[in-house]
Amino acid sequence: MKRTLFSLAIVVCTAVFFAGPQAANAEFIGDTKDSADFNWNYEMDADPCAQDLDTNAGNDWAFMRGGLTVNGDGTITLPFNSSDNYYGTIISAYGEGTTWDRDGSVWRNITDASGYTVEIRMKSAGADVWNTYTGGTYIVVNDDSSDKYSALVPVNEKTLWDQAARTIIDDNANDDDFHTFRIAQKASDDTYYVWRDGELISEDVGKQSSGQTWNRLQIGDMAGAAGPIVVDYIRIIPGAYAPVPEPSTLTLLAAGLVGLLAYAWRKRR
Repeated sequence: MKRTLFSLAIVVCTAVFFAGPQAANAEFIGDTKDSADFNWNYEMDADPCAQDLDTNAGNDWAFMRGGLTVNGDGTITLPFNSSDNYYGTIISAYGEGTTWDRDGSVWRNITDASGYTVEIRMKSAGADVWNTYTGGTYIVVNDDSSDKYSALVPVNEKTLWDQAARTIIDDNANDDDFHTFRIAQKASDDTYYVWRDGELISEDVGKQSSGQTWNRLQIGDMAGAAGPIVVDYIRIIPGAYAPVPEPSTLTLLAAGLVGLLAYAWRKRR
């Protein structure tokens, strides 16, 4: 028994060694960070447009259009509003002279020189059809000087990049449960890295902006996906970070076998 366990442990540990890091971070060269340690964490037990996490006497988010419902369970819903014919849209923006400029926005801390990481945990809950897809939202992110921006569109059936091209970057459904999306842009770089539930699903150059080179994080209806969505949290930090990788199955198995070997060795003594 001991010899069998020892042989199996050698095989598994060898596989772990040669497997290397998980695919989630395989194409991202940089640091990892858990979103719980981000600078600004908006937990949706309250309206984000009434939160001032950097305590500068100005709300960090603005409500653009559509509807917003605080559900009372730690989530909010961005639903359809028939009065203005839009789904709910919120924005954290900072840019002098722009329509949605908010001096209180934490997004004023996000610059081309800093890069950033945004993580949003959400569930697509729509029934309206948009370009053969159902439900979803549009997540727009750009810094203060880039002429590119992220164009992430999670819909019920899949995850898309660019509301016009609708390039499929992940085939998994987003309406079955809450899923975590992370967007990272390195300093002075037009490449956007996108993770879904800890797995790197896209590394792409942002969509070309039409002259709107101002800081913003915008979530909701933007001539695209047809909501509504339910949001659990939104978290922001300067700098580009990958998610902290989960232990792989092989690593856990190897640890278990090491434990069994130790137990067998003690029993023989």
